[in-house]
Amino acid sequence: MSADALHIKNNIMRIVADTNDTAVLEQIIEFLEDLDDVRLYDEGMADDEPGIPIDEAIKMIEAERKTNVA
Repeated sequence: MSADALHIKNNIMRIVADTNDTAVLEQIIEFLEDLDDVRLYDEGMADDEPGIPIDEAIKMIEAERKTNVA
């Protein structure tokens, strides 16, 4: 973990420890989920493999759902 990431994590943990406000905690959770989305996007963009066209991806997802439901 980089020094910046560790600093942010420590600040968030301090805020969480100092608050009992559920609205603040929910905002922190949403922020952390957004950060995870950005990390996953960055990992995907760094991948050298070609992407799957959206139409093909949707067909694959729908086929998987049908398999899991049945």
